[in-house]
Amino acid sequence: MSSKPNVKISGSALRRPKLLRRLDIQTIEHLALQLGSSQDELLKFAASPRAFRTGFFFDKKGKQRPKAEPLGRLKPILKRLNAILQRLDLPLAMHGGRAGCSNLTNAQPHRIKDVVLTFDIKGFFPSISHQDVFDIFHHRCGCKPEIARLLASLTTHNDQLAQGSPPSTIIAALVAEPLIKRIETLVRLHGGEVTLYVDDIAVSGPSRLREFKQRIIDIITQEGFESHADKVHVRSRDEEQIVTGVKVNDQLDVSGDRIGLLRGQVRKLEKLIESNELLSPQEVGDLVGKLGYLSRLNRGAAKHYRKRIGRMEEYLQRTQNLARSPAT
Repeated sequence: MSSKPNVKISGSALRRPKLLRRLDIQTIEHLALQLGSSQDELLKFAASPRAFRTGFFFDKKGKQRPKAEPLGRLKPILKRLNAILQRLDLPLAMHGGRAGCSNLTNAQPHRIKDVVLTFDIKGFFPSISHQDVFDIFHHRCGCKPEIARLLASLTTHNDQLAQGSPPSTIIAALVAEPLIKRIETLVRLHGGEVTLYVDDIAVSGPSRLREFKQRIIDIITQEGFESHADKVHVRSRDEEQIVTGVKVNDQLDVSGDRIGLLRGQVRKLEKLIESNELLSPQEVGDLVGKLGYLSRLNRGAAKHYRKRIGRMEEYLQRTQNLARSPAT
C-alpha cells in the first residue's frame, strides 16, 4: 500500500514537488545533471574506495556501529541524491530516513493498542550489499543497469551500504520496502498497524496479533534479514509499551527508563553543586538535550526538571565558561 509521507501540510509542503514512483534515469548525462556533478567526477568517485572515511560511531541506543562517511565533493553529491530519493512514493508505514518523519511519527500509529510487538533487524546496514543497492536502483527505481551500478558504487563501501552517507537510511528503507509491505498485508487483515523506523519494526492492534510473532520473524528471514532474538518484545496494555523509545500506552510519553536516566543526572548535578565540584560540559549538553526531548512529549515533567535545574543556572554557566577558557 503506497501513500504520501506523514507530514504536516504547510505553505512549503504545498509547493513540494510531485512524488515519483520511479526515478527512470537512463543516461549518465542525466544523472550528472541531477546530482550537480560531471560524468568524469562521478566515475572517479565510483572507482575510489578512498572517497570514504571509515570509523565507528555510537548510535542513540549507545551501540557502537561502523561508519563510512563520504569525503570532499562526494558528500554534497550524495546529499543531492538523498533529496532526489525523498521524492519517491513509499508506504506510509515507513518512517526512517524520510523528511518530516521521526521516531515520534513512527510511534504515533501504535497508541492505545491492546498489544504491541517490536522487532529489531540484526546488522541492518551491513546486511545490505552492493547487489541489493543495485537491485533497488535498477528494478525499484527504473534506472538502466549502468546507472544503477554507478549509483550502487557511490553509496556502498566494502560491499556494504555506507552507513553515515546522506542517502543511506532512505536506501535502506527502499531495500526493506517489500518486507514491510508483506507484514502490512498480514496484519491489516486483522486490524493491525505496522511501521518501520530504520531497523525497528513495530506491529500493534488487537490482542490476537500476538499469535503472529513467529510468522513475522519468518517473513523477516525470507526477505533476507535476521530478527534480533533478544529484541523481540510482545507487550500488553497493562505493561509499558515502547516503540522507538516512546511510551505509547496512551498519549506519546517518555519511557520510564529515560525518565530514570534524567532523574539520575539531575541528582548527580545537585550533589556536585553541594560538594562544589563541576559537571563536564559534555554531561551538561547531554542533560540539556534530554530536557529538550522530554519537553516534546511531557511538558509537565520537563517543567519540573527545568525548575530544579533553573536553580543551578549560575553553576551551569560557570561550568560552560570554564570549558571555553584556554588552558593555563
